[in-house]
Amino acid sequence: MQKNTINFQGVDYPVRTLDIRGIHSYEDECYAGVKVADTSLLLALGSDDCSDWSKEATAIDEQIFFYFSPGQLAKCSDKELIEELEVCL
Repeated sequence: MQKNTINFQGVDYPVRTLDIRGIHSYEDECYAGVKVADTSLLLALGSDDCSDWSKEATAIDEQIFFYFSPGQLAKCSDKELIEELEVCL
């Protein structure tokens, strides 16, 4: 697990990097290091339909593979997050 943050408008939002190649249909090498974030980042980026997002917000969103519910990113292990992804994908 790799923990980082993404800074948006002066606030650091937690981001984790996961290797999800064990999930069916995501075996390709490009899925060896996908970034996942908390929905708090998504809410900070702007409206649900993305129509009024800034270029910075759009660029950040394009880096994120999946947004987890609040707190889930902090309390779950990589394995638990990957299991949740398997259900959601």
